[in-house]
Amino acid sequence: MKIAIYIALIFFMSACHPPQSKNDGILAGQLVWITGNQMPGPDKKPSSGNGVQRVVLIYPPTLRSDCEMNPNGLYTQVPGNPVATVLSDTDGTFIIHLPEGTYSVLTREEEGMFAGVFDGNGTLNPVLIEKRDTTELRIEINYSAAY
Repeated sequence: MKIAIYIALIFFMSACHPPQSKNDGILAGQLVWITGNQMPGPDKKPSSGNGVQRVVLIYPPTLRSDCEMNPNGLYTQVPGNPVATVLSDTDGTFIIHLPEGTYSVLTREEEGMFAGVFDGNGTLNPVLIEKRDTTELRIEINYSAAY
């Protein structure tokens, strides 16, 4: 039920906010905080997390090898500057218009920046934005979780 509401919300938001130019697309996502022991076991299911408010940083495609990381697994140095930023709502949802292209999406944390996934080339949390299309993204901020 929660997923259906989220999808309906994204559809509604996309319909109400047309792209700003003919080459723009929409990135709509949710940030979810996951912490603690996530090991499955008898009568224990991993947490699906809770929505969380964070600043979302959108960079040009960025390689993991070009960044510096602290012992907590957060990036402390990312080359260049973000091309866009957006603050998620308290439930973790966000929406932003972007020109078509590929981007790396990170979140700002107290001790650095988080990107929990990278592709086979080492590009941090890559997303492809296509013109006049909505790309959905769920980021599980899980650097404090144990699996």
